Amino acid sequence: MKAEFDKAATLDDFNRWFEGSKVVGANGEPLVVFHGTAHLFSPNSFNCLSHFGSAKAANTFSPLFMHKYKQFLNLPVFLKLCNPLIIKDMIIHPYYRYKKFLRVNGEKGVFDLLKLEEVMGSELYNDDLDYEPSNWQASIAKAFIKLGYDGLMYKNDHEDSGSVS
Repeated sequence: MKAEFDKAATLDDFNRWFEGSKVVGANGEPLVVFHGTAHLFSPNSFNCLSHFGSAKAANTFSPLFMHKYKQFLNLPVFLKLCNPLIIKDMIIHPYYRYKKFLRVNGEKGVFDLLKLEEVMGSELYNDDLDYEPSNWQASIAKAFIKLGYDGLMYKNDHEDSGSVS
């Protein structure tokens, strides 16, 4: 039986892929970021609003995962974000906080409100705090993409204060 594998990426391949990313260290080198989880899965299956940060920030969630799932994985990855939106740490990230963030900044003229309404429709103005549709993360991600952003970055104030997530 013969096993065939895809050719391993070269450093040049990585550098071409990573070019322009803002997820870099102090000297501009690619920054390894971490995602804390209880399950191993494909890098292409991360949720569109998955949290990545320092190893310490990711490890903050280990007691929760250990208690609930009896395991914890701290997955190291490289992220390519070329035009991230810089935001404040929202501590927790439920649907209504993202919607409020988008709506308030749209009303202030920071974002194009018409583009937001085109993507989210009347949903943008639904203030029911308990309402969370199953596809809310995809809806919010589409709104950010429509505005020209490919991710979010913020200075972490909680899990690893001062680090970038």
